[in-house]
Amino acid sequence: MWMAERGRATQRGSGDCIADVGVVTLSQELLGVYLDGERRQLSMYGPAGYSWRPKVGDKVLALKMGEDASLGCVLAAPQETRKLQSGEVCIFSQGGAEVHLSSDGEILMSGNIKINGQSLEDMIRAIVAQCIKPK
Repeated sequence: MWMAERGRATQRGSGDCIADVGVVTLSQELLGVYLDGERRQLSMYGPAGYSWRPKVGDKVLALKMGEDASLGCVLAAPQETRKLQSGEVCIFSQGGAEVHLSSDGEILMSGNIKINGQSLEDMIRAIVAQCIKPK
């Protein structure tokens, strides 16, 4: 309780936002983001089991931390408009690959699908060849 009250008092007194939208300036393991000045070596956070890396020029939501707000981390990026029904999820890359989990139970995929490094088409050919092999 004391911590929550102290946090609220600090936020009220500072006038600065603790989270802000900025632009990615470095897209490496640790990011650089321009907020009210450039912040470097920011960690990335997102949902468990999901990895993403914004590209230079992307807008991101960054959380400012530390006494002088010089530290921080990147939490999210603005969502692209997708036609999703309630409860649906779409994971996509800027290169065109996409996995859409629909609310009716369908999994829709686009792009070059590979399983353990082998294309889906080659895998199907190998299975068909085994089925029609003369005995």
